[in-house]
Amino acid sequence: MKLVLLLAPLIVFLFHMVLWSFGMYHVIPFIDNPMHFFGGFSIGIFFFGLDSFLRSEAKVLTGRKLTDIIIVIGSVTIAAVFWEYLEFIGYRFLGYGFEISLSDTLKDIFIGQLGGIISFITGTRLVKNN
Repeated sequence: MKLVLLLAPLIVFLFHMVLWSFGMYHVIPFIDNPMHFFGGFSIGIFFFGLDSFLRSEAKVLTGRKLTDIIIVIGSVTIAAVFWEYLEFIGYRFLGYGFEISLSDTLKDIFIGQLGGIISFITGTRLVKNN
């Protein structure tokens, strides 16, 4: 289970690469939204798992819910902003053809954060049930 949590971002990234290499973002433009959601979800699950590991094994963090929320959602937000930078660089300098607009960028970041919030809720419930 912990391995899945750690590999979740890699799995989503590989799926993204398959979609991108076959031009699916141009064929099915709305596929961008679920990919940002699952990207945020996978990053959130990764950092939730890392946070849980550090609390249980290394006794690094206190385990306060507010600390957990800040770590997970903050990490998802940083990853989403970094991803949007990559999209911008790909569009402007490498000609990848992503739609670049402020509203699209903010929507993508918001959807990624939403995925992160859902991952935090899911992770909290999974830990509580175990």
